[in-house]
Amino acid sequence: MDLTPFQMMLLHFRKKYILIILHLLVLSSSAHRKAKKARDLKILPPQYEVYPSDKLPSDLQVTKYLMRGRQTTFFYWSTVNGTLSVSIIPCTSVIQWNFEYQGDRIDTGRQYHETEKISTDNITTKSFFSQQGVYALSLKATENDTYVHLYISTEIGGPQALRTSHADNLRIHHKERRKSASLKWNQSLVDPQSTDYCLVISTEKHFNSLCAAQASRFELPPPQNQKNVRESTSAVRTMENWRGSLDKYTEQIDPMISCLGKKTQYTISNLKEGKTYYYNLFAINKQSNLTYPYGSVSKVFKSQIKPVSLKNGYGQAVLKGSEEEAIFRYKIGRKSENDLDIFVIPCGGPVDVKLMLKGESMLSARKIEGFRKLTLKNSIRGARYQIKVLTNSGEDYKRTTGVQIYASKRAISKIPMITVPKIMEYDTLRECHSVTVGWILVPDPKPLRYCVKAKDGRLKETDNYRIPNQCGLERRRKKSEDFETKYCKDIKQLEDGKVNTYKIRGLDSGKTYVIQVTVQKQKGKTLSYELLQVSTKRCSKRQNLE
Repeated sequence: MDLTPFQMMLLHFRKKYILIILHLLVLSSSAHRKAKKARDLKILPPQYEVYPSDKLPSDLQVTKYLMRGRQTTFFYWSTVNGTLSVSIIPCTSVIQWNFEYQGDRIDTGRQYHETEKISTDNITTKSFFSQQGVYALSLKATENDTYVHLYISTEIGGPQALRTSHADNLRIHHKERRKSASLKWNQSLVDPQSTDYCLVISTEKHFNSLCAAQASRFELPPPQNQKNVRESTSAVRTMENWRGSLDKYTEQIDPMISCLGKKTQYTISNLKEGKTYYYNLFAINKQSNLTYPYGSVSKVFKSQIKPVSLKNGYGQAVLKGSEEEAIFRYKIGRKSENDLDIFVIPCGGPVDVKLMLKGESMLSARKIEGFRKLTLKNSIRGARYQIKVLTNSGEDYKRTTGVQIYASKRAISKIPMITVPKIMEYDTLRECHSVTVGWILVPDPKPLRYCVKAKDGRLKETDNYRIPNQCGLERRRKKSEDFETKYCKDIKQLEDGKVNTYKIRGLDSGKTYVIQVTVQKQKGKTLSYELLQVSTKRCSKRQNLE
């Protein structure tokens, strides 16, 4: 049947209308999928709902709210004889607490002894021998109203997640050109599929708990059922607003809180030159609700670290304590031997060393103290290697003041290669005015100068396991009167493992001395053996005259 022009026009508009409807449906579906994906990617930090009961569960983290100065008691029923551990995680106040056996029933009117209380402002775990019956956990916030997380564990030694957590889980690498830092960490060995991670970044301080970081960034309101218990001195946000703001941070807000789900890396950009950044990583076990510190590191961002070329195979750099870095550059000659030898001499404290080639780590060593020789087998001729020297945030690294680097056969030929740096005393040869010591000689075809020195006194804790500062020994020997040179002699020794002994005379009876032995190559470096503390034999006046 033939269609009239009017019918054909209606059919045309109908098809066009159907196409428009289909297009709108596709767009709507696409927008819905994108919105759902965005919701899935939006991960909020933990939201603290106050546990409603005063009866505490085991192996589950619960949150309570404490009023400043008011003691609050909770109860736990132990069904077995064995070991219990209690973990306390404060948020914004020091907390005094104790854990006491009450018997076979709950006694809410019992008074607890103040002397038994433990004070903590950090995550604290204590183990107790347990028996069947009721235990009372008494807590009091001494500074502010605060949230507190409680975790009672039936595992020996406390929750396994806390026992396997280490401060050095978090690794950081600054990318100077992009003014950014990349942070990486390994998955938790405990319930890895059920563990999420939140990262806190601050330019002010480290945070002991994720809750403390949240409270520092946002005003921490009391739970809804306690809002009217105490009048607030300032306008307090509602819990809903506090929760809703958690993921709306920018680089200008301190601290930054980023919850990453199960991701094990994160990059932060727009870092400021010379600024110290504190990074704290927290793990959240979604089965037990336990939120615990998983790693921490701090580092000063330096956008430009200029490599120091090792001229004639030698270079040195100043390192002012912890969180410092120096880079040395060394090119292998095209006619050089296959092995690359590097001699590292830290000044004052330990250093970590990485040998890099085109961004890849070829060799590394941690906490080098005194001196150490590193050898890279089958080095590439003509290649340019970078030697990165770092100090981390450990207490020992604060003593580090610099580092000296020797590379190549020519440079290392100036260094006496001490294989065993210990000095030994022969106790049976100890006398009223003398002691006898021995040390292993350095094998070398040319004579080396050995000096034995004695100082009246004792080794101090700062002597760091008797390892002396190897930097500037020649200068200190000339200017310092701390050590009196008793004996210097040139000794040539070709064989390895030969022991040299020397009797130090002219000492006072019954006194303690610190002995130092140094060795120096001709026109080369002076190195010291480890320091040794000795004492002379205590003798009577008659024996002294003899």
